[in-house]
Amino acid sequence: MPIIKNSMASVWVQPDGCGTTPFTIECALIEDDITIAVTGDTEDVYCLKNGQFVSVAEIVSPPDRGELTVMVYLDNDANWFDSMVSRGSCNFPMYILFHCPVKGRWNGYTHVLKLEKARITSHALTSPVARSEEATIDRSYTISYSSVDAQFLHAPNPILTPVTPAVATDLADVAYLEDETNCVGDCAEEKLACATGYTAGNGDGATNGSPLVGVDDTCRVWSQIGAWYIGAATDDMVSVIASPFGTTPRIVMLTDVIGTIFYADGYEPTAATSVVVAGIAGAANNSAPNSLFQRADGSIWFVTSSGEVAFSEDNAINWEIATSAPTDLSSIYFVDNLNGLVGGAAGELLFTQNGGLSWVDLPVANTGITNTSPIISIKSNDTDYYLLNDDGEIYTKPINSNLDETWTVLPSPMTTGATATDMDFKGCNGVIIWNNAAGSNIGRVSYTVNGGYNWSDPDATGAVVANTGYNAVYLRKDLEATIVGNAGTVVQLSGLPTL
Repeated sequence: MPIIKNSMASVWVQPDGCGTTPFTIECALIEDDITIAVTGDTEDVYCLKNGQFVSVAEIVSPPDRGELTVMVYLDNDANWFDSMVSRGSCNFPMYILFHCPVKGRWNGYTHVLKLEKARITSHALTSPVARSEEATIDRSYTISYSSVDAQFLHAPNPILTPVTPAVATDLADVAYLEDETNCVGDCAEEKLACATGYTAGNGDGATNGSPLVGVDDTCRVWSQIGAWYIGAATDDMVSVIASPFGTTPRIVMLTDVIGTIFYADGYEPTAATSVVVAGIAGAANNSAPNSLFQRADGSIWFVTSSGEVAFSEDNAINWEIATSAPTDLSSIYFVDNLNGLVGGAAGELLFTQNGGLSWVDLPVANTGITNTSPIISIKSNDTDYYLLNDDGEIYTKPINSNLDETWTVLPSPMTTGATATDMDFKGCNGVIIWNNAAGSNIGRVSYTVNGGYNWSDPDATGAVVANTGYNAVYLRKDLEATIVGNAGTVVQLSGLPTL
């Protein structure tokens, strides 16, 4: 990987994990050349010329270890390095961003050096460097690392690729049978995970219900499966899951008809079967793609406009009501088979720690969540919950913390007057979609690579394609997402980094 000659850079870490405040030293001077050894015998050598990295040579068999020196103006930057020096090493990743990017922003910068298990030593300095005579560097830090713990990352260069609409239906939700966290059978299926996507949405209001739309083996072409339809012309499919449990894959769809579920079996189903859940007084809220959820143990859960939480333990055939909330609900999520949350109108939030046997209310007076907007999406990564309301406010809290206390508010990428529709997270990578109140191509997509502390600006980065509104997003793996929306819109998002 690159050798980078004397250059300016920003040093950036998140010692407390995704979504927490990054510590940075902006435009520190990197004194030494940097050599990163990665797989392969021959690596390109780059140097900085006129603000661009240019390949100038190749090297063979890079060294096993590397070292660089960072010089810091302590009069301008908080000296958080010293706390790491006292430990002797970093037990969290350190990122070095070349070209002096804006704090926490990755767009437009071609090289990011990621170091893990780096060892840091400190040296006192007194001589002035660069800037003015008064601008002294008080300290330099030598960062040493093993080549197996270092890699160059290309800064994110997300690409939105619209798929030619195969149907005119407003698509409400999208799901995959296989991704990085679930699979069919023993995960040895020959079918590519990216070829197991399904989406559905509204009936046409006159003749046909919603088509079931799937993706082909190239992972690029989406089309209606067969010539059959789901439900009546006035039925809308609101939320979709793809269940890998049972003898054959099963696509399960929650509708806006009171207590009504549809399911369709097989990789390429030929019909859908309806199930009416007894005792349910409400239907799924429209624009609620997260109102249906499948846990790791295979149980399926949904929430309704009447505040009911229902579940099935036999792959959507028989259902029971677990609890009822005092207001309508729009989202449900389990981080594992025991811990889960449901969210709804006016910031309503309930949680369970016993697999749904009992649910506890989390009052907005304690959580600090806005009580004027419904919670439409609940997700998590390995350590933290994330909540999104339709005003675009994002809240987070560690999974193992006291949830009945104030939640942290994260920055929002949305423009004034826009409406959030969905969110998904895997690791530190997250995607939010929303719709502007007016204008052309109203749907917008923003991503984060640091757990939500910063979000991309789609208008500034050109991440806008033709659409009439986005409804749901599925981050199939931490690098790729599928977005569905009105008038048959399917858009693929690729190019996210793995940090």
